[in-house]
Amino acid sequence: MIFSPVISADAPPGAISFLRSNGNLFHVAITRARGLLHMVGDHAAASASGINHLAKFADYVGRPTADAATTAAAYEANLGADYPAVSRSERVSDWERRFYSALYQAGLRPISQFTMEQFDLDFAIVVGNQRLNIEVDGKR
Repeated sequence: MIFSPVISADAPPGAISFLRSNGNLFHVAITRARGLLHMVGDHAAASASGINHLAKFADYVGRPTADAATTAAAYEANLGADYPAVSRSERVSDWERRFYSALYQAGLRPISQFTMEQFDLDFAIVVGNQRLNIEVDGKR
C-alpha cells in the first residue's frame, strides 16, 4: 500500500484542520496495509505539523532501524563457534546456544538476538537480500 498524508510546510490552514480533525481516517488508512506500507511525503512537515497523530507517526517511521545487509556485514567477522555476548543474555536459552554452535559448524553465520521492527528474533541469517528468521522455542 502506498499512502501519503499530503502535508507540506506551506499546507493551507484548511488542510491542516482536516487532517487534525480526522485522525480516525488516518488510523484506518495506515492499518489497512496487509503486507507493506510505503509512506510518501515530507517527513519534516509531518513532524512539525502540530497534528498529534501525524507527528507521532512521523517520529515512529523516522527512528533508525537495523538494515539487515548492514548488520550482516558487521557480523562477517569471525565470531567463533561459541554464542556471542548479547545485551539481554537472560533471554537466551541453552538450546539457542547449542543451535548457534551447530549453525556455525555447518558454515552458517547466524546473527543472534536480531531486532526486526518490534520483534527480537532468536537468529537471523542474511544472504544477499534474503533473510531467514529462526525462532527456538523454549522456556524463555
